[in-house]
Amino acid sequence: MPVEFFLHTPMPDDMNERRAICRVARLLDQKFQRSSHHYFLVGNIDPTRKPIAQQQGNMTQLDGLLLGPKFVAILEFKNYFGRIEAGSLQGPWHAVTRSGAQKVIGGARDNPYHQAVNARQVWSTYFQEASDAFLKPARAQALANAWEHLSVLVLFHPYLHAKSKLPAMGQADYWFYPRSLDHVLDLAYSLRSDKLQLTPDERRQLIQQGLQAEPWELISDLLHQLLGYLVVKEPASKRLPVRYPLYKFEDFTIGRSSTVQGHQVGNTGQSILVSSLHAQIETDQKQVRVRDLGSKNGTYVQNKKVDGNGVILQPSQTVYLGEVSDEACQLWFEPIGWYETQAADRSTLRTGTRHIDG
Repeated sequence: MPVEFFLHTPMPDDMNERRAICRVARLLDQKFQRSSHHYFLVGNIDPTRKPIAQQQGNMTQLDGLLLGPKFVAILEFKNYFGRIEAGSLQGPWHAVTRSGAQKVIGGARDNPYHQAVNARQVWSTYFQEASDAFLKPARAQALANAWEHLSVLVLFHPYLHAKSKLPAMGQADYWFYPRSLDHVLDLAYSLRSDKLQLTPDERRQLIQQGLQAEPWELISDLLHQLLGYLVVKEPASKRLPVRYPLYKFEDFTIGRSSTVQGHQVGNTGQSILVSSLHAQIETDQKQVRVRDLGSKNGTYVQNKKVDGNGVILQPSQTVYLGEVSDEACQLWFEPIGWYETQAADRSTLRTGTRHIDG
């Protein structure tokens, strides 16, 4: 199996990191399921909730761990919509939005870089000790200094704003990769350490023995089961309505910017009322939620304005971007089987009417 998925600690459905790790899993599965190389993804490593062997007192929680044929990388997810601005690795990072600047922190640290430095130091030491426990002495000796090459990927989701200004990396900081979440495929393909190269069996042993993580039994359902389709209609343009598949634990954004992770609204007619980053669709196990992303002209479900907390979107409810009008950009959710249910209801109604008339 080219891609294997493990889970250390269960994640609540409303956890932002759950949508991020599910998207990473889906991307890896789509890209590498026929690869000749093996990749391993471990979700939600939390030593405070599920102790691991040889645990140290300062062990930190990790959103994920990605192990490829030539690298091992810690994954940290950051959920921000504004452009990220950081003058240096050491100074403050901010996400700048219409309503102001929000400081981007890294757990208990001042910024994501400081979080990464701490996590890399703690976990490289732990992985060294854990791998020594199951490797043969000669192999353990060969990997004695390999864990100094542990990478950290800070992945912004649902995307990294195109106008972000990230700090320059020095030669000593090339283990640190702040990127958009979708760049995980490029990183998984290109990351390489001449020393930190583990066989598939060694990676599996590190996950199961060193981390005590277990196979992610529900991942197939999360990766491949559709909740339904999101339909986007732009009446002012000549484009036909577009149907996008929606899976469980997924982010979908819509706006005029080319950086949206979803649907880019065309530059015609009422699109002037749509902000660059206008609205977001989020899914969980069963429900679809729509949120406004601080747009200038608002997002509306039926005739009610949606705020940043969002509302659960019911089948057949129309979402309007910018204003409630027939010419506005619109979207709605169609669950799997919705068409069939509607057709059956109409057929029952017609049949009942004929029976009464007869």
